[in-house]
Amino acid sequence: MLLSKLKFVSLRLGFVSAKKVELPEMLGSTLRGAFGKALKQAVCIMHHRECQKCMLISSCHYFKIFESLKEEYKSKGLETPPHPYVIVPPIKHIYLENEVMYFDFTLFGDTNCLPYLIYAFQIMGKNGFGKNREKFELISVKDKYTRKEAFVDGSLNMKHIIVRDLCEISSVNLKSNSKLFISFYTPIRILKDKKILKEIDLSTLKENLRRRYTNVMQLYGYFNEFDLSELELLELEVLETKYKRWNRYSNRQKKKIHQDGVYAKWILFPNSIKNYALLKAYSILHLGKSNTFGLGKFRMREIPILN
Repeated sequence: MLLSKLKFVSLRLGFVSAKKVELPEMLGSTLRGAFGKALKQAVCIMHHRECQKCMLISSCHYFKIFESLKEEYKSKGLETPPHPYVIVPPIKHIYLENEVMYFDFTLFGDTNCLPYLIYAFQIMGKNGFGKNREKFELISVKDKYTRKEAFVDGSLNMKHIIVRDLCEISSVNLKSNSKLFISFYTPIRILKDKKILKEIDLSTLKENLRRRYTNVMQLYGYFNEFDLSELELLELEVLETKYKRWNRYSNRQKKKIHQDGVYAKWILFPNSIKNYALLKAYSILHLGKSNTFGLGKFRMREIPILN
C-alpha cells in the first residue's frame, strides 16, 4: 500500500547495575546524551575531536548518526534535519541491584554501522549515566520483534538482527472500517510560531505528519509522495490532553534546559487504508520534535467501526 521505502532495525537493549540506582524521571535525554558521548569515543580517531576539522567526516558513523551537515539538508529543501534513530526510554527510573533496565533503539537507513553502535552501548554503560554517572553493564541485545538474543558473551551475532522495511510492515493487516485509539507513551512536542502547543489541532497534526514522513524518507530511504495523497481524509477526536514541563541537562550547553510537551489520548479516523498504513509507520517513526530523546512515542489500538 505504501510506496516509499525505509530500512530499519529495532533493538531491545538490556543493562544491569551492581547496586540500586536512581536515574532521572524523563530518561530519554539522559540515554541520548550518554549514547552520543560513547559513540564518539567508539569511532573517533582524531586527537582534536572536532568534527568540522575532520577529513573523515563524510564516512564517520558518529557524525552521520549524531550530528548534522546543514548544507546537505538545505540542498534537499529541509529546514530541520531529523536524525536516523529514535529511543524509547523505560518508564521506570529506579532500579534495584541486578535488576535489568530495558530500552528500545531503532535505527533508520544504513545499518552497516550497527556493530559500532553496540560497542558504543557497551562504553555507555561503563561510562555511567545520570547525575551520579551510575555504571551499568550491557548484557542483552535482542531484535525487538523476534526477541532473539544477538549478544552472547560479548560477541554480536548479526544474523539475529533483522533488517526490515518500515513501509512494507506498515502495509499489512489493514482494515478500511476502523478507528484508532492513540495513547502517547512519552510527551509529544509540536512547535507552532516558536511555541510548543498545549492543544494540538487537526491541521497542525497533518502538517507535522507530512513533514516528519517526507524528511525521514528523503534522507534515509526512498520517498514517494503518493503515500500522503489521502492525508486530508484523516479525522481527529481529542479525548485527553495533559501538559507536562520538565528539565533536562544539555552536555553541549553545560546547563539545564526547560522542555515541555503533552501526554495525549486521541481517536484517529484514517478514512482510508493508506492513512491506516501511514499511522502504523508513525508508531515507529514517532511524532513531533525531540524524537531522539524518546518523545512522541505512542501506542495504537484498533477499534472496529460497526456498520
